[in-house]
This record gives sequence, structure tokens and C-alpha cells, in this order.
Amino acid sequence: MVLQSIRDRLHGIIAIFIFAILIIPFAFVGVNSYFTSDAQNAVALVNEQEITVDQFNRSFQNYRRRMQAQLGTSFDPEMFDQLVVRRQFLDQMINEELMSQVSVESGLAVSNDRLAQEIRGLAGFEVDGEFNVDVYQQRLASMGMTPQQFENDMRASLVMDQFPRVIAQSAISTDWEMREYARLQEQQRSFRAIIVPARPGPDTADETDESEPVDSETTEPAEEAVAEAAPEMEISEEDILAWYEENSTDYLSEEQVIIEYLELDAAMLGGAIEPEEEQLRARFEEQQARFVTPEARLASHILIEVPTDAPQVDVDTARQAAEDLAERAEAGEDFAVLARESSQDIGSAEEGGDLGWIEPGYMVQAFEDALYELTPENPISEPIKTGFGWHVINLREIRPSEGMTYAEAREILLAEYQAEADERRFLEQADRMIDIIYEDPTTLSAAAEELGLAVQEAGPFSRNGGELGVAANMEVVNAAFSDLVLAQGAVSDPVDLGTNHIVVVRLKEHLPEALKPLEEVRDEVIAAVER
Repeated sequence: MVLQSIRDRLHGIIAIFIFAILIIPFAFVGVNSYFTSDAQNAVALVNEQEITVDQFNRSFQNYRRRMQAQLGTSFDPEMFDQLVVRRQFLDQMINEELMSQVSVESGLAVSNDRLAQEIRGLAGFEVDGEFNVDVYQQRLASMGMTPQQFENDMRASLVMDQFPRVIAQSAISTDWEMREYARLQEQQRSFRAIIVPARPGPDTADETDESEPVDSETTEPAEEAVAEAAPEMEISEEDILAWYEENSTDYLSEEQVIIEYLELDAAMLGGAIEPEEEQLRARFEEQQARFVTPEARLASHILIEVPTDAPQVDVDTARQAAEDLAERAEAGEDFAVLARESSQDIGSAEEGGDLGWIEPGYMVQAFEDALYELTPENPISEPIKTGFGWHVINLREIRPSEGMTYAEAREILLAEYQAEADERRFLEQADRMIDIIYEDPTTLSAAAEELGLAVQEAGPFSRNGGELGVAANMEVVNAAFSDLVLAQGAVSDPVDLGTNHIVVVRLKEHLPEALKPLEEVRDEVIAAVER
């Protein structure tokens, strides 16, 4: 969150200056511009690797479709259209790219056998404890994924998984540490106890031998006997006062504060801003690619694997095998049968090479280019070389691209426009509030008057916080007890309560730690003396 990040890193005039600079691009273009700029721009740069707008939009739409398939009727389109969800997804893409780069640099890889073993071990694809191909295909289809996509994602995930796991498993234990751990784990202890009456009666010594151990089962009756035999002890006022004075630190009140605060919440700034219809139409034209489902192609393939470091003779041999299979398919042999017999793609071979529906961006470029050059009249490709080996592709069906009309997309565009407008308005108000407070950091009145906000009050509460309102938020509590507020008497830095929701606090009254009156703690003192 913008304000929280600034508060965590900077203080004083430098923070105000940088915050004002950050406001400018948001005020003019809005947050959404970072997601809707030209296709050649990058939304993130991870080391030297760009995450482009197209990549982000394509990945986010795929994610949205998968979530819709998983959630069914519970899917809430509005939730997945929120800017915060898109930001979180971008953060996830950045983290994955970082892990991928580190894993590649470290030389980590996952073999086909390991990949197959992991997939077959997933409970979601099992029937009666056994991997089921039909369930595998159905589950992936419900998530909007092909087997090839899932296997590529799974392989990437396993590769990225290796790096933190290798680090975690690199810890060593000495023989002595292992022996000591085993000794402590298996350690057992036994004990015996005796009851020593706190206030023995005149006959207690005859009834109970203190030197004789007492079994735990007789403890309760013995204690009752002692209680009956013990005379009531009288405690004088002198004893009470002496204990109270000698142990005064036990009867101190907690340090507390009462605060004033201003709360700025985008949700409370007034009604939604209605844009001109031309503005929404212009957005639709600029972002039309978001609302279009691209042409998809139903395809199968046969893979003849070739290791990346294979000698040229092996590469040529594999190519010849792929050419022979392509010729047999063109001659009329059943492509699915050829794939089952010859394909080395463990994920699709048993399904006759079926890859499901493929959209642009799902496959490596060479494979995608070859697939989209095929036609219903010429559905079999020549052998295509990728990093996996040689492919023979069979085009089975073409699904034309489909798109939303302006009327269908209008509600989405309107919600995004209003969210951006609310955020801009909030940032403008927050910027102005900070400027006013900076001019006089000892009061909230000026900011409250200009921005039309109410100066509210909370407390008293201790360093452990309160139960209700802002006093229940530990960030607010920490700000209230900070040196800036408590010692200097100044208004706090903004405290982030959520998306576009901040609060600033000022000390109204400080209630320092103090000795409670004796009458207030008399019962506690008497109980302590009796013990």
C-alpha cells in the first residue's frame, strides 16, 4: 500500500516531498494505466527480464478463467476485476520469475520420469487410489488447461521448488547433537512429594508425619483436614499496609493514553463519479484485447524427444523418425494410434497425442507458429524442432475468436473507472492532509476543517491496545506510544488501515504508570498476605 510503504521507510520533510512526487503520475493517469499501456511496455522488470503488458493480461485472463472453472457459481467477477487482485497477481508473477531465474542459474532441472511420478501421485487425479487419465483430462479441462500446459507449469513449479528445499535440507547435525536430542526425547523422570501444612493446627503434627511421602491420591483429603484444623488467621491493618508498601510495584496501574485522530477512507468520500460515455467507449477501444477470446485450435502431436546436448547424428535420426510418422499420418493412418505407439510425451501419448484447445501464448513459439500455419485442408505439419525434440502436429478443429461488445464490457469498464477515480481522490485528500499537518504538526484541527473530517477520540488504552475501534489496531497503538507522538507531542505519520484507508493520531492525554490506591487493591493485598 502506497502510504504504508512511505511511512515504513521515510519520515519528516523527505517523506512529504517524495509522497508529493508519487502523487503526480497517479493523479494524471491512474493506477490502471500501469496495466493498460502499450504492448511494448513492461509492467515489471525482473533483473533484465521484462514482464510485458501482454504477458500480464494473458496470464491474468487465464488465471481468471481457471478460477471461474474451479469456483463455478461461487465465482464473483467483480472481485477478480479489482485493482488489488491484479496487483497481487503481478507480485506473484514477479516472485515466480525471480525463483525461475535463480533455479535456472543454479542448474536445477526436473526429469520426465520425475514429472510423471509427481503427476501420477496427485490425489485429485485418482480413482480408487489409482491415477486415472480421464479424470486427469476432465480436471484440467475444468480449469481451462491442456495437459501440455499443466505439465509445463508443473515442471516449472518443481524446478522452482527445488531451490528453497535444497537450502532447507542443507542443515547438518553433529553426532553429539543427535545423541543429545535422542536422550532428551526419551528422558523420563519420577518424583515423590510430601504435604507441608501452611498453618498447622495443634494436632496436625500427630496426624501427619512431614517426613513421610504422601501419595498424590491422598492429597485432597489431607488438605481438607489441614483446612479444618487450621484456625482462621487474623490480618491486621499494619500487616496490610506493610505488604502494600513493600510490594508497591505489584499494584501499579498501566500506562495509558487518550488520543485524537483523523480517519480518511476512500469509501467515505462521497458518491461514485460518473464518467462520460465517450470516456468509457475510448477505454473500450484502447483495451479491446482484454475482452476478446483469441482463436483457439484443437490439436494433437507426436513428440520424438531429443536431449539439448545430443550429438547431431541423434538429432538427425530423431528427425527422420518424425518425418516417417508425418508421412504415415498424411497417407491416412490414424494419428491417435500413431501417437500412442510412438509419441514420447508422457502426458499426451496415452490420449492419442491430444493437447486440447490451444490459444496463442500457450506453446513455445516454434510450435505455435507451425500450428497456426495449418489449415483444415492441410492438418498435418512437417517435423518441428523445439527444446523438447521433434514434433508432428495434427490440427483437428478451429474455434474462431470471440469478443465482448461494448455493452457487455461497460459494467467492467465503469467499475474500473470509478475505482481509479476514488483512488485519485483519496490520494489527493491524503496529500493535502499531510501538507496541512506538516505546516503545524501539533494539531489536527486545521486538516479536519479544510477536508471536512471529524476529529475523533479513542481511549484510554494501554500499550496492549483496546477492544474496539482504532484502539484495537496495533499499528495505531504503536503510533500512539511512539516517541513522535508521546514525547514530542506531534501528529503521527499516516497509519494504513487497509486499501485507501489511513488514520493519523495525536496525543490528547497521557496517563502514566501510577500506584493504585490501597482501597482499590485491598482484596488483592489481603490474598497475597494470606498466601
